[in-house]
Amino acid sequence: MRHFEFSQTLDASFLNEVYEDDLAYAVEIFESFLETLPAGLLQLEEHFQRGDIAAFRSVAHRLKPSFSYVGLTGITNQMASLEKSCLVIQRLEESATLYQQVVKDIQASIPAIKLEINRLKSHIQLEAKP
Repeated sequence: MRHFEFSQTLDASFLNEVYEDDLAYAVEIFESFLETLPAGLLQLEEHFQRGDIAAFRSVAHRLKPSFSYVGLTGITNQMASLEKSCLVIQRLEESATLYQQVVKDIQASIPAIKLEINRLKSHIQLEAKP
C-alpha cells in the first residue's frame, strides 16, 4: 500500500495525524466540510450585518474547528482571533477588516480542498486495483 501524502498547501502533518491511513474517512470529512460551509458562512454574514455580536461569536466558535479537519489550521487560528475579538468590541464593524480577511482566505482555500478530495479519491481507487 502506497502512503498518501496530503498537499503541503494544507497542514499535512495535522491531517496525517488525524486520519492516519483512513483516507475514506478523510474524503467523508472533506466533502461534509464543503457541503456545510456555505450555510455557516451565510449565518456568520447575517449576524455580522445585523450587528449581533453574541450570535456572530457563537457561529465563529462552531465553525472554527472544522477548518482544522481539512488542514486549514491557519484559518482555525484566524477564526479564534475573530471569536476573541467579539469579547472586547462594542460593534461588529470593529472586526470588519479581520472578518473580511477570514472570508477571503476561506474562499481562496476552497479550490485546494476540492483538489485534495480528488487526489484522495484517485489514491483510494489506485489502491483498490489488484
